Amino acid sequence: MINKKTLVNLEFNKILDMLKNNCVTFIGKQLVDELYPSSDIDKVLKLQKETSEACSFALRKNTPPLSPIVDLKNIVNKINIGSILSIEELLKVATTLKIFREVKEYYKEDAIDGVEILNYYFENLYTNKNLENEIFRCIKSENDLDDHASPELHKIRKQIMDSEMKIKEKLNSIIHSSSTSKFLQDSVVTFRNGRYVIPVKQEYRNEINGLVHDSSASGSTIFIEPTSVFNINNEIKELSIKEQAEIERILALLTQMVSPLTNDLLTSSNVLRSN
Repeated sequence: MINKKTLVNLEFNKILDMLKNNCVTFIGKQLVDELYPSSDIDKVLKLQKETSEACSFALRKNTPPLSPIVDLKNIVNKINIGSILSIEELLKVATTLKIFREVKEYYKEDAIDGVEILNYYFENLYTNKNLENEIFRCIKSENDLDDHASPELHKIRKQIMDSEMKIKEKLNSIIHSSSTSKFLQDSVVTFRNGRYVIPVKQEYRNEINGLVHDSSASGSTIFIEPTSVFNINNEIKELSIKEQAEIERILALLTQMVSPLTNDLLTSSNVLRSN
């Protein structure tokens, strides 16, 4: 066992820092922090062979197409307790699967002899193009699903859009009416508490039939939902509830698809640990 003073004299920490700066994955950086000189000759020889293979491999095929991968442990733990993954979490899973696939394809594209240890690592990378594609198909961004994630979601969102156009037309007709425009603070349709409303001057509150949803900080403007749009606003609210329920259903379905693969995902993450 090498004592700490010797490691300080050898500037071992500086070596580790240089190594860490070249790591792409978070797991690789974590493992660098755990590195310690070994006195086990068999282990040392194995590591030397592994390093030699990696150097030879990199020189002949260039660097693997690695991208930073996220720590999947929290996502796996969430699945294990029966929770549904969020859009952002599912996107992380799909992105990680994409990295696994690209690295494996890079290796198989032009196989090289004499890389026994590295061969084990590459061959044990888990890939699932179907799941990867399905998640990317359903997700539009880190915050939203694609309209076509399911036929039902597309139908609901189309209904919401139609209803919103209808209510905006009605409110715009009120805003630009000569009999009501003089009571308004601005000629705009706005949104308060999940309802479409119009901004009315406080002193004209009783001139517009409807429900007050909010007021400006100064109190000079109140936001009223005219009675003529109550029903359409209710329709939009009901459709929004249906939309959220469908989103939850899709997320639950995608989570179920990921659930049996948690061990494969963690294992493959560890396979990339040395990069």
